[in-house]
Parts: sequence; C-alpha cells; structure tokens
Amino acid sequence: METIIIRSAGKKLQKVKAYLKSLDIAYKVAEPESPYDPEFVKKIQESQEDLKNGRVRRISLDDIWK
Repeated sequence: METIIIRSAGKKLQKVKAYLKSLDIAYKVAEPESPYDPEFVKKIQESQEDLKNGRVRRISLDDIWK
C-alpha cells in the first residue's frame, strides 16, 4: 500500500473524491492535527465563553501597578 497526500479544497477536492470513487479506490479524509495541547484549547474556549456571558472582572490600569 502507498500513501498519496493531496492538499486541495473546494471543487477540486470534490472532483478528486469523485474520481477515486469512480475507480473504486478507498480513501480517507484526515483533519490536520492541532499543534496545541487539548487541555489548553479547552481552557481558552471556556474563558471566551465566560467573556461572552459577562463573567469577567475588569481591573483599571491604575490598580494593576499598586
């Protein structure tokens, strides 16, 4: 078995998939792996959700340097 990597999107990718299907060739579509730790991504998403829901504490610049 050999592996061929095709980097494409949109109509071109759909045409490639249709061609492979017409030749009865099995293929697999894989999502690229994220370089970020999943726990880190989860924390960032939770903090963004907190911001949307107003669960934040604002500190003025004058108070930071005290």
